[in-house]
Amino acid sequence: MDLPELITFQIDRKLIDRARMKTVKRRDESVAEFYEFSMHLKRDRSQNDYLVKQSVTKDERAARVEMPILGNGKAWDFSKPKAAPATPPPADDAPPQSDDVPF
Repeated sequence: MDLPELITFQIDRKLIDRARMKTVKRRDESVAEFYEFSMHLKRDRSQNDYLVKQSVTKDERAARVEMPILGNGKAWDFSKPKAAPATPPPADDAPPQSDDVPF
């Protein structure tokens, strides 16, 4: 599986469940607060490649808890050239040639 060079995503902050915030005490005694998100690859990738949701715990995953969709994500790969659109061969406007022409 080739990983994209960049993934951008947008989320609606109003949909974030603030009770799921993780508080971590660092070695220097400072406190950090984190929200954990997951990106799920969409099957229908007509506009966006990913759905963004808040992550679930191991127990919630086992119970098949579904989190609401917070936003969408898009994968970008700048190294691969974009495929040129298929163009039909040029129309031949010249009259058909006949092999029985005397000259």
